[in-house]
Amino acid sequence: MAIGVGAPALGDGDDVALVNAHIQEHHRGVLCCERTPDKGRILRATRAFEPGDVIFTEQALRIVRCEPGHPAFQRLEELCRSSDLDCIPLWYWCALKSLTSDDLGRDHATGVASDGAASDGWEPVSPEVQQRLLILHQGDVEVASEAVAAVAAAFAPGLKEAVKLERCLQAWLLNGFDVLGDDDDDGPAAPGAEQVQPGHATFFLPSFFSHSCFPSAIWHYSSDFSYVLRARRPIREGEEVTISYLDEDILLDHSRLRRNELSRRHFWCDCERCVNGDDLCRSMRCSRCRDGIVVAKLPCTSEGFSLTGAVVVAGVGAVFPDCLLRPLRPAIYDEGWAADLDKWLTIGAPILARKSGRFYDEVRLGSGVAEPQIGWATQHFEEHTNWIGAGIGDDVHGWGADGERGRLWHGGSFEATEWPRGGWREGDVIGCAVDLDSGLMTFSENGIWAPSARFIFSGEGRAFYPAMSLQGNFDLRLDAGAFEWSPPDPSYQPWLCEGRVCTPLDRRAPLRFAFAGATCGSCGAEVDALESARLTDCEQELGHLVDGWAKDEGEISPEGAKHAEQLMVREFARHSLAKRAREKLARLYGLKRKRDLQISCLREIRDFSTEVYPSAPTAAHAWAQSAHSDALAGAATVELRRARGFLEASTSAASAAAAVAVPELAPGGEDGGASAASMFEPVLGKLNLAKDDYEAALQTMSMMFGEEHAWAREVREKYSRSEKLLCEVRQQHAAVVGEGEV
Repeated sequence: MAIGVGAPALGDGDDVALVNAHIQEHHRGVLCCERTPDKGRILRATRAFEPGDVIFTEQALRIVRCEPGHPAFQRLEELCRSSDLDCIPLWYWCALKSLTSDDLGRDHATGVASDGAASDGWEPVSPEVQQRLLILHQGDVEVASEAVAAVAAAFAPGLKEAVKLERCLQAWLLNGFDVLGDDDDDGPAAPGAEQVQPGHATFFLPSFFSHSCFPSAIWHYSSDFSYVLRARRPIREGEEVTISYLDEDILLDHSRLRRNELSRRHFWCDCERCVNGDDLCRSMRCSRCRDGIVVAKLPCTSEGFSLTGAVVVAGVGAVFPDCLLRPLRPAIYDEGWAADLDKWLTIGAPILARKSGRFYDEVRLGSGVAEPQIGWATQHFEEHTNWIGAGIGDDVHGWGADGERGRLWHGGSFEATEWPRGGWREGDVIGCAVDLDSGLMTFSENGIWAPSARFIFSGEGRAFYPAMSLQGNFDLRLDAGAFEWSPPDPSYQPWLCEGRVCTPLDRRAPLRFAFAGATCGSCGAEVDALESARLTDCEQELGHLVDGWAKDEGEISPEGAKHAEQLMVREFARHSLAKRAREKLARLYGLKRKRDLQISCLREIRDFSTEVYPSAPTAAHAWAQSAHSDALAGAATVELRRARGFLEASTSAASAAAAVAVPELAPGGEDGGASAASMFEPVLGKLNLAKDDYEAALQTMSMMFGEEHAWAREVREKYSRSEKLLCEVRQQHAAVVGEGEV
């Protein structure tokens, strides 16, 4: 069985034609597929749609579920356990069940054996279904992985080329939709009923939609697991139709968190909510006036996966448009990467790239430094969203010195070299000097230049910038004021020249400048680099609190809850991290029956979801409205029982005795001075607010998912109950007021 190259089933033009033929045949031509240079295949509307319009409905191309009773699935589970394969068994099962009878061979058994026992085989797919499945994956798959080759050898020995199974697997991994089982949905099956297992589904046309964090459409399952696509905002004729690859709740996270999540699909988002302008989901309070807010900046461009943050360089107030130091491999960078000193990181300053001149910088080695490769990269150095195990000096576009192992790295190979002290240690300062005109790179250790530690190179019009790969922490110094030692001679300039200065940049530097350059909308104060670092430290502090809380919110200590509340009130404005903290606190307060605090948290979440998403409803907003209403209705029900109890006591002949018997019913405390009518008024207020939020949530749910969807029905039932209860309380309140009760 070959493990080599497999030819694609269709050419680039053929697959677009096939998609358009499918749309014409099954969906009345409501969309049109085309290929673009930057995004590949996309879908455009051929007519206008209004919010809530059903664009199309499509049945699954293939649904594959776990089959724990199937002999082949059991063997597959065992193979995955014993061989430590790359994916879980279900993904390989999806790929295997995407093979045709020709792929599997005539000896492949299907169905049930003649003696009634379960067969080791399975039903193959038709060539037409397989053809559609294979064109869902655009990448070039030329060789099967070792894991796929092992699966093919064990379960499809008749397969001529294992690469076809690899292509099937990749199509499922990148286009599979989750299909829930009984345990994921409404609990286990009824006694005697067959257990429904979880699985995955692929759909043909839906797989061609591009992602946007401001999508024009939303999809949901129908009762028969068909894919239903609806417009979530007005769509013009000729406009690209987009969906979100993220859950509705994650759409309200700030840009960096959304991009980290999307990186799992090997995808980098350049939609209008991810580049240029302000990140509305990430704003903090102005430290100067405390009334206004400052909003984090979005990246200026997608080129090079630039992280955000105008860096205000102290001293002269010059502003760089991007973060001075940014991660290159992986470009998807978060607090986890920054804090884990065992992770081997490639980082650099591409914005400083130069084609000529003499430049000097220093790197102070911090704690945990290991396998360092410190030097320079060119503008041709390829950045990657994920870690790939190669760094500075591992290709022809980088040069790196390694004083720990005594090596000079370039082009993926190394030469041995010696250092003045025998090897680098924590606290050493490594000087890096490059003459771009004469093609010479040299290094020093604590001011002593190493004669053998040098590269001879040809610039060839390329632009060079400081870069390094290493484990552990470091300080990169780019201006003369931060240098501890001197360059080879005065002709070497710091990379930051003309009076520009900057504090040493460490492993967290790319995360610290998101707010630099932002302006307070109230007092006009501009955030400098130090203030931006302080604000991001506040983010980190709250993030650690939230991450440290147990899933059981009852485990959150009162001190931890109080500290988080104080931190959010003092520093946070509209921020997705504060939203996540309040979600956990709201559940805690609900368990503790601290209803006012719970309502306050849920109101903040509701308002956040309204303010940060541009001019279109989200399911997350509807869920927030419904949760807020649930808390209001729950609190109103408790207060209503008290009001009715007080009314009953106050109308009895022995009101004084009743007041003694039921003292907690008196709203004014021990004196019981408030009237029953006044006790009904806050109940009415809460029920009115709950009804309004339920009504708004119902409108959104019905528009996005249809009136008969389970989520819409659930909110409709809550709305009806709140409306009925509100009517009863109004009548009772009117009767009490009319009778002029005691």
